[in-house]
Amino acid sequence: MLREISRPQEGEYNSYFQRYIDKVKGNPIQALEDQLEYYLEYIKTNSDRMDYRYAEGKWSIRESLMHVIDTEQIFAYRALRISRGDKTALAGFDQDDYIANSNFDHISPSDLIELFTNQRQNTISMMKRFTEEQLKNLGVASGSDTSVRALVYMTAGHAQHHIDIFEERYA
Repeated sequence: MLREISRPQEGEYNSYFQRYIDKVKGNPIQALEDQLEYYLEYIKTNSDRMDYRYAEGKWSIRESLMHVIDTEQIFAYRALRISRGDKTALAGFDQDDYIANSNFDHISPSDLIELFTNQRQNTISMMKRFTEEQLKNLGVASGSDTSVRALVYMTAGHAQHHIDIFEERYA
């Protein structure tokens, strides 16, 4: 049984991330576990549509999936460092530059399944073992105070945000 992780409070994250935190209903670790199944099925079902874009200039399904993986890696890295008491300010990243400089065309659906599965399992394994004290640790990420528990919620909420986009715009 997963222990409860209380919602982060104001001052534990930049207000930009409220939209992701609000997407988490219930336990964020459970959400991460449930999303794994969704993403794997989504990749399998859409394996022949990886280059589909719902509009000119929008990311393809493949690019969107890699963006979710990239962002999860970055959020998990931040959570690890902050959980260990690292006070070094952690730089932000420009998601559009990451996509523009990615050249993801060679990433197959089976690669996406492997990459997503490995990243998500590692994220869950780390995040569910944070102690209460570690979850409350504050560091600086992208120029704002950020707690470990906020990063847990942000990770689950960001992935849910993209599930919503897949269902609304890539159907």
